[in-house]
Amino acid sequence: MLPPLPNEAKLQLESELAYWRNELFLAQRKKRKSRIIAAFLSFLLPGLGHLYCGKKKLGLQILVGNILACWLAVYFGQDPMQVMIVFWITCIWDSVRLVNKDIRTIKKNIREVEEKLSRY
Repeated sequence: MLPPLPNEAKLQLESELAYWRNELFLAQRKKRKSRIIAAFLSFLLPGLGHLYCGKKKLGLQILVGNILACWLAVYFGQDPMQVMIVFWITCIWDSVRLVNKDIRTIKKNIREVEEKLSRY
């Protein structure tokens, strides 16, 4: 198969750029999530911040894992807080990171397409 002609490739990149700009517009119109609320919910119970960010499967996995890890710690005679402190801090950080991650990803894609277009 022959490589696309420069004009066709440029049109394809312009079309892709229009797509990503539309996605960015739609993502910015959605109700924005608060990093403070995500951190607070994860502080209350690891996994709640992920649920707030819209990551339902991950949030439920973290909730179940947290409950199971606490139960196992108590069962084996360990202090649950010693076992969970690193997990807890990681969940708080991750839920804050997930807030508006889609917008950052879309902006990265736009920059990549604009860079490719600048070569033409």
